[in-house]
Formats: sequence, C-alpha cells, structure tokens
Amino acid sequence: NDIINGEMLPLVYDLIGDEFVRTSVTDEIITLSKIVFGAVILVVSLYMIIMYKVKGLVLSIVSVGYIAILSLLVRYTQITVTFNAVVAFVLAVIINYIFTIKFLNGYKDNTITKVVYRNVSKEFYISLVPVMIIAVIFTCMNAVVITSIGTVLFWGLLVQALYNALV
Repeated sequence: NDIINGEMLPLVYDLIGDEFVRTSVTDEIITLSKIVFGAVILVVSLYMIIMYKVKGLVLSIVSVGYIAILSLLVRYTQITVTFNAVVAFVLAVIINYIFTIKFLNGYKDNTITKVVYRNVSKEFYISLVPVMIIAVIFTCMNAVVITSIGTVLFWGLLVQALYNALV
C-alpha cells in the first residue's frame, strides 16, 4: 500500500551515445537505379503494347500500379534500403512482368478467362516455390543486407499474387 500511494520516483537518464543506421545507398546509386529502372519499365511496356495491343497497354498500366503498391509497402514496412534491397525490388518487378507476359501468352483467342489465369498462376507460382523459400529464409536472417533482400522479395511475391488476383 505504501508503494502505491508513495510519491513518484525521479528518473535520471544518462545519454552515452547515439546510434545512427545509415544506408549504403548513395544519391548516385538512387539516380542511376531510377534511370535504369525507368528504362526497363519503358522497354517492357513498349514490348507488351506492340505485341499484345490493347491488352498489353492495360496490363502495362496494371504493372505500374503493382510497382507503386510495392514501393508504398517497402516504405511503410520500414525496410532498411540497401543496394541489395534495390536489386531485390527490381527482381520482384521482373518476376511480375514475366508473369504478365506468360499470362498474355496463355490465351489463344481474344477473351481472357479465369481458367487461363488459374492455369498460368498455378504453373508460375509452383515454379517460384524455391524463390519463396529463399525469401522467407533471408527474411529471418540477422544480417541487415540479407534481411532486406528477403523482406523485399517476400512482400514483392505476396503483393504480386494478391494484386494480380484482384486486378
């Protein structure tokens, strides 16, 4: 009872030092990666538009939406952005474009059906099981560089599956 009704104890803190976590990604790397990433997106989008006409245009726009959602997710999950995380991000986008092109190649006539989507998805995601396992293992590692790779790949594959199923 004396402890509950007693006065507040004064708390004294001593600051010994600060620890800042700095990323290894410099402004030059960011600028270069933006240029290369934009060029790759442009080339793949143009390829899809030329090869698949209107469906290629629509799925190019959908792929840009995927990139935007993945970028927001990386930002709000507070993943430590390293050069390897940028590479993993690009890899996730490339995997999404491969899925999109496989999907466009999967239909024979002018209609896109749920059966075609289901078959392409099943075949594609079964082939990605080793990548998914590696992403989960890397996410659980202690090294920040490896964890950032795994986390970006994990979220990239998860968002891709959900985004493509919904859109």
